[in-house]
Amino acid sequence: MERVNDSSFFIPRGWSNRREVTRCARGLPLLMSLALLFALSSIMPLHAPLSADLEMLIGDILTLYISPPVENLSAVCQTNKLFRMYLAVNEGSHSLVQVQPVSPGFYNITAAFQPPASWGYSLGVLTADPDLYVGFRNATYTREGYFIEFLSGSNLSKEINKFNILVNAHTKGAEGGLFDFELPKSINAIFFVAAFALISYSNAFFIISTYFQDKAGGVSRRRWIGLGILVLVSAFAIYRIYILTTFTLGGE
Repeated sequence: MERVNDSSFFIPRGWSNRREVTRCARGLPLLMSLALLFALSSIMPLHAPLSADLEMLIGDILTLYISPPVENLSAVCQTNKLFRMYLAVNEGSHSLVQVQPVSPGFYNITAAFQPPASWGYSLGVLTADPDLYVGFRNATYTREGYFIEFLSGSNLSKEINKFNILVNAHTKGAEGGLFDFELPKSINAIFFVAAFALISYSNAFFIISTYFQDKAGGVSRRRWIGLGILVLVSAFAIYRIYILTTFTLGGE
């Protein structure tokens, strides 16, 4: 039988190496992203706390009502600004956490407690001038001033036992906005920039590679959905790392 020359099936060694390097390069961003998300999950509790981002005026009082009254109530405000804080475990039909910013800036407030059962909350500010909070119609007059409710919830699981509130306090007439934010300091800034660059590079790699694959031969809808989920998860990861490095870890 005549021997078949299989030279036509021979793949040059250099080409094989290049394909291997390309395959590894494609997989590297995914591995880095998974490693980062795994590290992030280690600093996030199993039952994620409630969170809120608010803007208010200095001098007004941020107020969190928790009902029914809870046990082991504590609160921490992480900031380099001046503030006043008041806690009440049992004040009538609810527990109470109040923080009054004294100077403009960001205040990261974490309230921890132990609910006896399912619970609810009302979050807002006490102010003497409700007209300054345009768009919030739920204003209730109290002995301490007008209570402007921002958020509320009910029938929450007792497993949720923390509430994180990020407050941007500014003076009357000052404009808050998207670009009015604090940056992490010292070593925290290096960690944040490195994490941001890594996540951004990984997302850019997947978006660009998916775009060219779609142009070349089409990409399945499942891949596009997966890419969208990756972008959303990455944005949430960057936000959590920003909160961690700027307000939780501190630093000068």
